[in-house]
Amino acid sequence: MRDVMSMGPFVRGYVDDEQREAYAQRLAAITKSPLAEVRAHIEREHRDEQIWMNEKYQVAITPVAEQKNFPACLHLSIKRRDRGVIREWRDLQTIKSVLVGAENEGFEVFPAESRVTDTANQYHLWVFVDPTIRLPVGWATRATLTPEQASMLGAKQRAFEDGTA
Repeated sequence: MRDVMSMGPFVRGYVDDEQREAYAQRLAAITKSPLAEVRAHIEREHRDEQIWMNEKYQVAITPVAEQKNFPACLHLSIKRRDRGVIREWRDLQTIKSVLVGAENEGFEVFPAESRVTDTANQYHLWVFVDPTIRLPVGWATRATLTPEQASMLGAKQRAFEDGTA
């Protein structure tokens, strides 16, 4: 697993009542929704949320209850603290492994256009609470290569920070 120290250790963060109210007021103004409805939405959607931060990322983790034919998950809403774009797969894998578990499997959804949510440079992963659950797609075993090994196949690979593959 990637060295979490490259992005700093995660510590628990908190959103106080004043910050939550300021957010509710901004959201109500943007969406032109009644403030009471926005406050109720925030309370409902973020009641059980945990915030984790390190030097580079802020992650909000919200439980998603088991549903018919689908197991319980944790929703990880991930953003860079500088609000920049993320597309560093290794960082997302490390965040999942450190905050939920190395053997918990997670997934990202590329939804139908009618369900697209794209309001900020923010990424969403859903991770199974039960570490024994596997998606019925993907690879069966681990496969990594060093830059040297990849070049022998005509491919390019970045080095792993800890020197392993």
